[in-house]
Amino acid sequence: AERRAAEQAERDRAAAERRRRRLAAEARHTARELMTPPSIVRRVASAARVVAREVGRNPRPIAHALNVVRYGKRAASLRMLHHIAPFLGRGPYDIIQCHFGPSGILAAFLQSIGAIQGKLITTFHGHDVTAYVRAHGPGVYADLFRRGARFLHVSEYLGRKLKALGSPPERTMLHRVGVDIERFAFAPRVLAPGEPVRLITVARLVEKKGLEYSIRAVAQVARRHPNLRYRIVGDGKLREPLQRLIAELGMGDTIELLGWKSQDEVRRLYAESHLFVLGSVTASNGDEEGLPVALQETQAMGLPAVCTRHSGFPEGLVEGRSGLLVPERDVEAMAAAIATLIEHPERWPEMGRAGRAHIEEHFDNRKLNDRLVELYESVIGT
Repeated sequence: AERRAAEQAERDRAAAERRRRRLAAEARHTARELMTPPSIVRRVASAARVVAREVGRNPRPIAHALNVVRYGKRAASLRMLHHIAPFLGRGPYDIIQCHFGPSGILAAFLQSIGAIQGKLITTFHGHDVTAYVRAHGPGVYADLFRRGARFLHVSEYLGRKLKALGSPPERTMLHRVGVDIERFAFAPRVLAPGEPVRLITVARLVEKKGLEYSIRAVAQVARRHPNLRYRIVGDGKLREPLQRLIAELGMGDTIELLGWKSQDEVRRLYAESHLFVLGSVTASNGDEEGLPVALQETQAMGLPAVCTRHSGFPEGLVEGRSGLLVPERDVEAMAAAIATLIEHPERWPEMGRAGRAHIEEHFDNRKLNDRLVELYESVIGT
């Protein structure tokens, strides 16, 4: 009976993976179709094919997409026509799920001209509630807030910002981004005699990830605790400046930029590491994090964390039990927190268990997906 149950569970996991890949392929196909060809000749030719194929079946959205008087450059550039093309002849849908506010804006517009039909749900993740609003104005989501059925936020911190922008409180709710806890196996962190302490960060190399400050903090700690290694996984426009900073600090043998890695490689690196570090900050353009998945993945695997008190981070760990929080851009405070954990490896197993319990309770994908289905069903029923 146990073998049959295990075999059925494996079949269910394989079926779920096939569904995930199919949906991902469909999403990539739709994304390609949404792209407007850069060449004017190709753009006109593509637009002519769309009009010839769809004008008889979907005259209203086609007429809107070509209405230069009302929509100006967006219509004249044929960008609107290419935006609606992937959706013509499809649906209606029960639910249209959008991730990030700008996608919600596009979906609300497509809904308004009859290109798509369905209840609209938008999940906000961080940048869309901070830097995007700063760039486009506090009223940027006004139409979306009127049309949308629900507005989800990944942290209570972002939820407060979203409501301040005008999101209707009765249609605004928390829904976290979770992790597949079965794929991130827990193991207590133990330091073997003579083994270097291994720190890890997984992040894009951009300003809001605060990597300059975590690098400087680790450099301070390394002068007192030279038997440590700090590996940074990810890529981005700041790679060269960060590499120069590492060289200037004389940390070339201690701190390593590993570049992009596959998910399997990242899990292997998590398994080899002892502590997770993330020094995120509010960027100069106002950009802020939501709740980084790496913080949840590493806690699921038992790594204590040292992070900044940024955005929703205090919700993502159990302060003092699964991780330590320090002020943004405070190199000395971050160095002190890292040193504290290095000097007390006996705390790691218990912190790891607290982190795993926190993830199982609040960030388990299976529970979150069940709640999302319940939300969809409640919206469909209204």
